[in-house]
Amino acid sequence: MPVFAVAAVLGPTQTLNVGEVLRGRFTEDVQLADSMGKSLHTEGQFVLAPDYGLIWKIERPVPFTFVFTATGMTQFLGEIRLMHQPASKLPALARVMALVSSALAGNWSALEKDFVVTRSGRPQHWQVKLVPRAPAQSELPFSSLVATGGRFVDQVETTGMKGGTTKFVFKDQTIAVLPPVAAELALFNSN
Repeated sequence: MPVFAVAAVLGPTQTLNVGEVLRGRFTEDVQLADSMGKSLHTEGQFVLAPDYGLIWKIERPVPFTFVFTATGMTQFLGEIRLMHQPASKLPALARVMALVSSALAGNWSALEKDFVVTRSGRPQHWQVKLVPRAPAQSELPFSSLVATGGRFVDQVETTGMKGGTTKFVFKDQTIAVLPPVAAELALFNSN
């Protein structure tokens, strides 16, 4: 039975089942409201394993890795562990993790408690817009999120509370039936 099931006809046609792992690459472009057209560009890879958490590995311009699990968040610079924040010190972490995991897996129904969810498009090219409800509005750094895709989520764009945008583009996404590999397990266990 899928852990992340598609809530409606519109959304990713590929679902993530128990024991599976979603891997892919990403680019992230952040444009701050007062940046005068300049943006920060990063790129890297991600691993989403619902039984473990999320690994967000930035490769360029600086090798940063963020590991998010139910117990907290750990940050690495290359192979050097910089810090660990337990979930108890990051109250919004659980909400953000649920958002990221549900968005990447297209589980929009899991988000309807905290967001107004609007779907449009067709199965091969769909769009979902999320607008935070109270109290999520005060806990999240964006006023809206728009996800688009087909088989998977291909792009996510957020609009910040004070303006500015962040655009994520996902590619080369695959689902593996095998558990995380040893290096990924080591990162998950670092929390």
